[in-house]
Amino acid sequence: MTRPAVLITGASSGIGAATARLCAEAGWDVGIGFRSERAGAEATAEAVEKAGGRAVLLQGDVSDPAEIEAVYAGFDEAFPVMSGLVNNAGIVDVTARLDEMSPERIARMMAVNVTGYFLMAKAAMPEIRKTKGAIVMTSSVSGLGGDWSFVGYNASKGAITNMVRAMALDHAGEGIRVNAVCPSMTKTGMTEGMMD
Repeated sequence: MTRPAVLITGASSGIGAATARLCAEAGWDVGIGFRSERAGAEATAEAVEKAGGRAVLLQGDVSDPAEIEAVYAGFDEAFPVMSGLVNNAGIVDVTARLDEMSPERIARMMAVNVTGYFLMAKAAMPEIRKTKGAIVMTSSVSGLGGDWSFVGYNASKGAITNMVRAMALDHAGEGIRVNAVCPSMTKTGMTEGMMD
C-alpha cells in the first residue's frame, strides 16, 4: 500500500518541523521544504525517519516560480503521490508601523507570505485533486485582527486567511479540504526576542 505523502514548506524549524514529525508519526512520508537552513532541514528529516517516515529535502524559495518547480520535481521523484500540502514558510517584519514600512519591505513580505502560498497551492492542486487531499496554510491570529506595529504582517496573514476561505469554497465540491491554522505567539526561532 502506498503511504500518503505531504510537502511542508518552512520545515527546517519551528511549526514546520513539528508538523513534519507529527505527520511521520501518523504514517505519512514528508517532503521537507526549506530555503536556507539546511542543518535544520536535515534534523527534521532525521526526526521524520526516526518516527518511521521517509523524508526528502527540498530546497527552494517559495516566492520564486522556478525554484518552486524544482521543489515539486524533487517531491515527485521521491514519492508517487501527493496527499497534502502544508504552506508554512513565512517571514515577519516586526516593529513596523505604516510610516516605518518601506515599499520594499512590504513587497518582500507579501511575496513570501501571500504570493508564495498561492504559487505553492496552485502547483500542488493537480495532484491534490487526484488524491482528494488537503491543503493547510499557516496563518496567524494576526490574520484575524490587528496588532500594534505589525501593519505588513497583519496584511499578509489577513490575505492568507481569506485566500483559504475562498479556496475552501471553490474546491469543497471536489472533495478537497483547505484549512488555515491561526496560532498566537509561538516560541520558535522566528519569534525569538519578541516574547520578552
